[in-house]
Amino acid sequence: MKTEADDYFEKGIEFGVDGEHDKAIECFSRVIELNLHITEAYYNRGTAYGESRQYQKAIQDFSKAIELNPNNVDAYTNRGTAYSDLGQYEKAIDDYNKAIELDPYNQTAINNKNIWLQDHS
Repeated sequence: MKTEADDYFEKGIEFGVDGEHDKAIECFSRVIELNLHITEAYYNRGTAYGESRQYQKAIQDFSKAIELNPNNVDAYTNRGTAYSDLGQYEKAIDDYNKAIELDPYNQTAINNKNIWLQDHS
């Protein structure tokens, strides 16, 4: 049976795909209000914040997603990207390394780490 949180979650995904990040943030915020333990809502809201260049808020949501699911590879990868966008490169590399540790074939984390290392060597 679909819940109100499910409806908002689906709408948030649709808004995110359509590039309507502010509306996606509103939907995922509502999901979180209805159920504080939905890891994917924090992750997806963090993604929408990142797309909106609200990197500090993105980091907070990715951190909460990681707290709820410490094996969330994508949350580590995207938090690393947010840290990188803020110029916090050591934290970015730490997150990319953790993502690679959890999933040695994570191309996004590997590529982001390698790009940073090439640019800063």
